[in-house]
Amino acid sequence: MEKQIDVIIPAYKAHKSIFKTLCSIAMQDGSELVKVTIVDDHCPEGDYKSIAKLFKEKLDINVRRLPENHGPGYARRYGIEHTSCPYIMFADADDSYMGGFTFKEFYKQIEISKENVLFSGFIEEHDDNYIPHYGDTVWVFGKIYRRQFLIDNKITFTDLRANEDTCFNRKILIYYMNENKTIPFMDAFTYLWHVRSNSITRINHGQYTYDQSVCGFVDGMIETFEWARNHNIKKEVIIEEIIGAIIFLYFTYCDVGANSEMFQEQNLEYIKKFYYYTWKQYNLDYHTEQFINSFNENFKIWCGEMSTSAQIFMAQPNIVQFMDMLSELEYNEDDIYSIQAKIPEEIKNKNIECGVCAKDYYNKKDNN
Repeated sequence: MEKQIDVIIPAYKAHKSIFKTLCSIAMQDGSELVKVTIVDDHCPEGDYKSIAKLFKEKLDINVRRLPENHGPGYARRYGIEHTSCPYIMFADADDSYMGGFTFKEFYKQIEISKENVLFSGFIEEHDDNYIPHYGDTVWVFGKIYRRQFLIDNKITFTDLRANEDTCFNRKILIYYMNENKTIPFMDAFTYLWHVRSNSITRINHGQYTYDQSVCGFVDGMIETFEWARNHNIKKEVIIEEIIGAIIFLYFTYCDVGANSEMFQEQNLEYIKKFYYYTWKQYNLDYHTEQFINSFNENFKIWCGEMSTSAQIFMAQPNIVQFMDMLSELEYNEDDIYSIQAKIPEEIKNKNIECGVCAKDYYNKKDNN
């Protein structure tokens, strides 16, 4: 049968986990629809060919090794550019597909609906509990994308190593908002996200959340809004999203200030960057009813559905004080280098070791 779905798996230091991932694909009733591409992000522990060979009789599987390490954003983009099936799905090399009909159901439903994307629910697995996610538009797993839609709208991944999936899906969300449509969801849980203590998002007691996650979000959203302007997205849609993003960054400011003060100066510098490149460009006002309503709605979500402790807002500026502060601060793109120089070398080395930062990330100024 002609292959219909490319499953792209970026892999870095995943030799101990990727076997389980591939097993979850091979056991699917519908695996004959799939072509698997492992994008080996120049793993220092060697390639994945011997593992892939174990599945040759069950899966159409290929390994492409990058000549140097680039991170998951580049690896996923490389996977898109070096595959050709009508549909694309993504998996991480330490996760699993659930059930026995995931690919068959995704393919059937997106073909019948003629939609450009189809999202589903997934389960977040910890050592002692399982957290269901439904309605997610952040991560790229548990979703299927029509290739031609991505090509026509120039939707792809940047070279970001943090929050690269957030910004990929945000473009799709903005596209659907611009068309006055909602993203379609399949009523099923199709993917199991195995949360590991040594993964990029969990190293050093969750350092990623307060450190590179914010940096990646800001750089990705700046690029996303540039994409939106270049693709004739309605101004009111862009403004709505910018307001939501600056409110999200206020919450991160309070969160980082309450839980990881070490990264607060870096966090604020990136927030200033976002304010300078987006908010000021549209000359927006934070005293409008639209801003107030958006803040109240997001605050309710953070303290309710996301179960964020209200204590993170203690001893932090309120939203008006925060916006007043941003309006008064100057932004200089070179300031980040002196700020990051204060971060302990051990912390920076862990970022580089796990791949969330390139080996020359903290020496960017010297390389420019």
